[in-house]
Amino acid sequence: MSFQSDRVLQKITIIGGGQMGTSTALSAKIAYPDAEIVVLDVDPTLKQDFKNKFKVEDVSLGKVAFTTDPSACAKSDLVILATPISQFPTAIEEVAPYLGTQTVLTDIGSVKGLSIKRITKTIQRLGLACAYVPFHILNGNAGIGPMAGCKNIYNGNPSPFAAPGVLMPDHAPKEAEKLVYDFFKKLGTRMFKMEAIKHDKLLGTTSHLQYAVIFALMETPEMQNAVNSDGLNDPGSWVQRMTRIADADAEVYTAIFGDNKREILASAEHFRDILLEVKKGLEEGKNPLDVDGEALHIFANKTLTPDGTYTKERPDFPIKPFELNGTEDKDLSLSAMAAVLSYAITKNGKRVQDETGLTLADIANPSFKDGLGPMAVAPETAAALIERYKDQLPRMIDCYLSAFDGIASKIRGLDPEGPNTDDKNRPTFGQNCRNALKKLIVSISANRRNLPRAFSRTLERLGGPRPRAFHVYNPMPSCG
Repeated sequence: MSFQSDRVLQKITIIGGGQMGTSTALSAKIAYPDAEIVVLDVDPTLKQDFKNKFKVEDVSLGKVAFTTDPSACAKSDLVILATPISQFPTAIEEVAPYLGTQTVLTDIGSVKGLSIKRITKTIQRLGLACAYVPFHILNGNAGIGPMAGCKNIYNGNPSPFAAPGVLMPDHAPKEAEKLVYDFFKKLGTRMFKMEAIKHDKLLGTTSHLQYAVIFALMETPEMQNAVNSDGLNDPGSWVQRMTRIADADAEVYTAIFGDNKREILASAEHFRDILLEVKKGLEEGKNPLDVDGEALHIFANKTLTPDGTYTKERPDFPIKPFELNGTEDKDLSLSAMAAVLSYAITKNGKRVQDETGLTLADIANPSFKDGLGPMAVAPETAAALIERYKDQLPRMIDCYLSAFDGIASKIRGLDPEGPNTDDKNRPTFGQNCRNALKKLIVSISANRRNLPRAFSRTLERLGGPRPRAFHVYNPMPSCG
């Protein structure tokens, strides 16, 4: 099979009109203004939001079509799968008659081992002649649906640095690989090549586990109290920023937890061990930052920027150091717990960097950087908070681990490849775990949407500025 090299892309089809599909369409229209762009989705109700998003982002809809008709993708040079991974086989089957020998297929699924397996098996089963090149963008946006899309996701908004994109080589002819590489690079992405197994190990810690870590924090008594009252005191915006990802799509993240559960659970064990080590040290009167805080601070600080430079002062980073003098009458225990979690997230991330040989400064995504925040920019504040609440934190860690273990047990029970019901039409154990996890995430997401009001009242009491307005689709004003 031979492919035309250095082709000018004339037609691009994106399957999936949700947040990432819309983001990709916006970016593609900007980078390829003369190309025909087709967005295919089974849900016709998304069309108006899709069109509205283009208007909001001030991007032309010329030569852009949103459709439910699979035949609209005929003669496409590039077809991009932007649905959940579980829907990849069905999506390919729908468009199979229209995938020619010069068509290149790619996907932006976040678990590459599973997406490669499902797509490759479907292509072979259907006898398709198209080439397949796996890809993943290590950035995203809070919220769901077309209106949560972002025209700058690929070039790194809100960071001044382009978002990292990972291409898995050696799955297609070099010409097809080059076409996908060049396409996403033109969207503004910093391109890397990586084996799927390393990608999934990396994402298991720096993205997927990060959601479980924050979901567990949202389930602690201290956060529950913060949601239901205005007793939240966090002048450095640590908890506000770190929990922004808690407003998540339950369907999407339940699927991700199942798809990459092996790597997530392996990393969760390391993370749990770190917290138990911190608890033991606190009970013995030891502050964890006195042991390896400086080394972890340097690692976290360098990871905030792609070039890995150390910069002590980072005024543009959303998480800030803050002065503890004069706060003796304030309850900052939740910020102290955020400092403990930042320490554990940082130590776990450094472990992954050491084991994989990857440089996380190159490829860390925004949610992971938020978790590093206190250790990266405010280690002195973090150490002082932990010292102030050293007697209270062991109990808080116990409560946190109870919530964390509950989430991990549900993830462990997920079976993405198994049936939903048994031979008597009863839900399987895996399906029951899936339903329970989805229900939990829906509740956590609703609680997170209540937080901006609590933060606003708290900051007013402390004399700080009111947060920027929050939008129903994007509870924090950023991509990532």
